[in-house]
Amino acid sequence: MAEDMILEIGTEELPSGFITPALEQLKDMMTQELGGYRIQFREIITWGTPRRLVLYVREVGERQSDVIKEVKGPPGKIARDESGNPTPAVRGFARSQKVEINDLFMKSTPHGEYVFAKIVETGRNAMEILTELLPAIIKKIYFPKNMYWEESQFRFARPVRWILALLGTQVIPFKIASLSSGRFTFGHRFLSAGPLEISSTETFRDILYENKVILSQDERKEMIEKQIKSLIREPGADILNNPSLMEEVNFLIEYPTSFAGNFSPDYLVLPKEVLITVMSKHQRYFTVLDTDGNILPCFIAVRNGDEKGLSLVRAGNERVLVARLADAKFFFEEDKKKSLQEILYKLKGIGFQKNLGTMLDKTNRIKELSRFILISMNKKELLPYGERAAELCKADLASHMVKEFPELQGIMGGIYALEEEEAVWKGIRSHYKPSSVNDELPDTLIGQVISLADKMDNVTGCFGAGFLPTGSADPYGVRRYTLGVIRLLLYGELEVNLLDLFYRAFELYLEGGFSLKDKKVAEIDFEDFVFQRFENHLLSAGYKYDVIKSIRKGAFINLKDTLLKIKALTIVRDLPEFDSLVIAFTRAFNILQKASFNLNFSTSLLIEEEEHNLYDNFKRTSNELEEFFNKPVIDYTEVMNRLSSLRTCIDRFFDHVMVMVPEDALRNNRLSLLDMVVRLYLRIADFSQIVVEGSEK
Repeated sequence: MAEDMILEIGTEELPSGFITPALEQLKDMMTQELGGYRIQFREIITWGTPRRLVLYVREVGERQSDVIKEVKGPPGKIARDESGNPTPAVRGFARSQKVEINDLFMKSTPHGEYVFAKIVETGRNAMEILTELLPAIIKKIYFPKNMYWEESQFRFARPVRWILALLGTQVIPFKIASLSSGRFTFGHRFLSAGPLEISSTETFRDILYENKVILSQDERKEMIEKQIKSLIREPGADILNNPSLMEEVNFLIEYPTSFAGNFSPDYLVLPKEVLITVMSKHQRYFTVLDTDGNILPCFIAVRNGDEKGLSLVRAGNERVLVARLADAKFFFEEDKKKSLQEILYKLKGIGFQKNLGTMLDKTNRIKELSRFILISMNKKELLPYGERAAELCKADLASHMVKEFPELQGIMGGIYALEEEEAVWKGIRSHYKPSSVNDELPDTLIGQVISLADKMDNVTGCFGAGFLPTGSADPYGVRRYTLGVIRLLLYGELEVNLLDLFYRAFELYLEGGFSLKDKKVAEIDFEDFVFQRFENHLLSAGYKYDVIKSIRKGAFINLKDTLLKIKALTIVRDLPEFDSLVIAFTRAFNILQKASFNLNFSTSLLIEEEEHNLYDNFKRTSNELEEFFNKPVIDYTEVMNRLSSLRTCIDRFFDHVMVMVPEDALRNNRLSLLDMVVRLYLRIADFSQIVVEGSEK
């Protein structure tokens, strides 16, 4: 009979950001393991609160499904002796498989007839398997940070205090972290007393609810949203849309009670970003906006508990917020007494990274890299704005406000630079973007230039100093900065040779007197690392791995152009004639890789009709393509169509012309002709990397 299963891992309060990934892992692992063990189930649900991770499986099968296997034994020709009796080999096979000789049977295979035995592997009891499976799954949960607290030194995000594991009414017995699984759980830390005995999976949620634990994160979120809506009094007002804050708050509580508080309108003189940061980042309050998007002098917070003593809780939260806002107002007023230019020198006292100088050193490098980028793009008219924005972009790190509220770096710089040109303060304000995979790009060209220069300085310094990611550890954020560089060059307004930019960034470190490893080694490491990030980005977008590998050579000259090539190759690879084009190219490419010749082509040495035909079509196609290559944006789909026209000529050349003839001059000329054709194709991609049926690798 199918029964529900519960696994509850009870812990000290987990960091809110750890819970959702852990629940996803639990669900994925359980789905995979139950399938692998051949145990039927209807549905897997996960719930999480700060004190518990719960895995709930509906209608778990009583046992594994049976498996019928056919095991091959001796060849049929030695199955019986001259008298027609089973041979010793057959008897031994039957004994080893624990079957009767009469149950054996003959079966034809590609290698002839063989004796087979049919083995029925009876499924094990689900309880037996879950006893092994659940502790293994718990041990596999990955957290960004772990700790251990008991003698076995079992690691988890926070100390595990209890484990509940039930299949229907029965405990699933196992031991982990010096704890034995059982049928006891705990309710709300402050609103429930003592352990709670769970008689069956059916009563689990109800008992927790009675003890002030709303187990479902979706139900808690719905409660919070309804409570917030009921607390907003001003018509048309609403909270600032902040999904990350909602998720964080949701996973900080087990029983939500929302309440509204107020603060003095005097603090509304602070910049909107400061008010939002103080309320959401530091206090985890929801900001309330009027119909015009202006901040109202009130907030909504969520308590982990009931309404008892709520007026005291509200007053306490108001006092804390006012103190934080008073500090912010003081810092803001102090900062405004000096310009960014005046506090710029203080960057001397702020370190960048070990062995890579100060933030003032970094600022000077960003300024030079920004200049390099703008000149490379023929945007010399923007140099005054780019250099000024680069010069001031890190100055706010020395401000009182950013020291107290680091989340406001860049934003405060933009606010303090409002007296500068618009291109300058907007560039400063947005230059930290994109800070994550889902973050938007800077909305101005100057902002994108400063962002690229800043991130390339970080990445280059790390590669030069050897601060590279190892496994999942990336303390210097090299992966994140590299992906930011890729996104800026793919989707922004920037067009610059990435390797040239790396060389310039490397030279700036050397010019500053910093000791880095060999430039060529750093370059190879950088190119491999960036291409791997680029490849992963494109794979996640749905492009094929072989197409991506085919454009590696020269990919960093212009990433936008590289992406256009990939899109065109993706379109044409599904055409019927594409496979034969790749096969023809690969055949020529492989011959050239193995042959030794001098590039010394002469039309006077063309003998066969197919040689003339290939050369004439090559010249025509080459001239046509030059017109495409000289355009600002190249239509690679049309380029591919033109290249495809050479396919028939190449095929006929190989069908009727012997390339590796004894005569040196003739052989060299034919190899040179093939080399010219191959080089034309290589301007698009290395087609030998593309996998098609029948291609030579």
